[in-house]
Amino acid sequence: MRALVVLFVLLSGGFSAAESYDLEAIVSYPIEKEIKEYPADCLFSKAQECVLSTNFHRKFHFNEKNFKLSLGSESSLLRKGATEFHFLKGELWFKGSGSIYTEFGEIHVQDGEFYAKRDKKQVSVRALGGKVLLKARGESQSLFVPNYTENWMGGFRVKDGVAKTGIPQPILIRDHIRKWGQFYSGTRVEFKSEVEIFSRKWAERVHKLSKEYKSMSTRRVANVTNKRKRKKQAKEKRLKEDQVFRDMLRQRALYE
Repeated sequence: MRALVVLFVLLSGGFSAAESYDLEAIVSYPIEKEIKEYPADCLFSKAQECVLSTNFHRKFHFNEKNFKLSLGSESSLLRKGATEFHFLKGELWFKGSGSIYTEFGEIHVQDGEFYAKRDKKQVSVRALGGKVLLKARGESQSLFVPNYTENWMGGFRVKDGVAKTGIPQPILIRDHIRKWGQFYSGTRVEFKSEVEIFSRKWAERVHKLSKEYKSMSTRRVANVTNKRKRKKQAKEKRLKEDQVFRDMLRQRALYE
């Protein structure tokens, strides 16, 4: 907990890092003109299942009524039906309402936005707006991911086979701006304006979370201190009672 609080405190002072980031150095990936589809031409057909894959340093956008989904570099997605997607590899950006599935669990968003990346071991999710939830495989309840933080699901506990999850941490903003630029499709002027707005909101959120985690840490320290105090008092009481009992036995020995 202490390490987490320190992390929040340090990052809350890093707002200037976003402002000084060289936006001109960010490379926006070209649109994938020939998205890999299996079976062929399945994306806009009535096929029940369709696997979509992008090439290196390419991105692909497609829009539906309730959402916009973008695939990043060397990424794969299995589409099952109109609204069910299984995230297989790489990275994606989702905006709107819907669900994404992985073998580690599910990502649900309501009128919001998130960025996700995955490998063979875990999937990481950054909440960027709205309500983003993670439902780890085997868990009955979902985890809320606060905006401007990220969390992960991955691996499985040996004792019950439930997927492991992390603790929400602030988005590393310099890395996020770089990644955002790769997906972005607008002009550099528009991107700079959006980055400035995002950076301010990010700084406000991190500052708020820092205060919340400090408060949690203070309560935890107080609980530990009180527990140790009660344990010490109980020990002292037990020693005192033992001493009284021994004195009684000595007195009885003298008179018998």
